[in-house]
Amino acid sequence: MEIGERFAKVREGAKSVIKSLDTRAPEVEFVNINPESMARIILTQMGNPVRKKFGMGRWANPFTSDDVFANVRIKPNPEYPTSNNTKVIKKRIEDSLKTLVESNALSVANLETPGVIEGLPPLYEVIDEQKLTDIAEGRLTLNPEPAG
Repeated sequence: MEIGERFAKVREGAKSVIKSLDTRAPEVEFVNINPESMARIILTQMGNPVRKKFGMGRWANPFTSDDVFANVRIKPNPEYPTSNNTKVIKKRIEDSLKTLVESNALSVANLETPGVIEGLPPLYEVIDEQKLTDIAEGRLTLNPEPAG
């Protein structure tokens, strides 16, 4: 193996380590706000992986669409004038979460669930992590939603 090839491998390894340590929220383009991208955000940014290491449920804590919004950076698209409007972005995230509920990957917590208060945004719970993973990785396709 030549020095150039070794250097390229070391550089790629360093990029991988840097990317894994990056604490910034992942970036999603406005036109790509859909159930698949939101499934990826939920899998990578939501839940409590520490609980899983201790044999407890990673998904024990429900989350809202606002939690998902806080854990993603949306890249506006100049073709869509509303692509930097927070209300429009949140609506698209909510629509994507509703689609994930309809696919039975998520559920909406009912009013008997501790922490649920009537009138506040719904709390979502992961009920099928494998299905959520399949959606996120494109192995299970859902009906596409139009941009805008």
